[in-house]
Amino acid sequence: MFQPLLDAFIESAPIKKMPLSYPPPPKNRCGELVGRR
Repeated sequence: MFQPLLDAFIESAPIKKMPLSYPPPPKNRCGELVGRR
């Protein structure tokens, strides 16, 4: 459900803007890392 949305959001948004949310994850396609904010 949110997989495509999260993938598009992460691809659109630069990881440099929020390094605290995504430190060293390979790909937030799981939605669990991103949803575990």
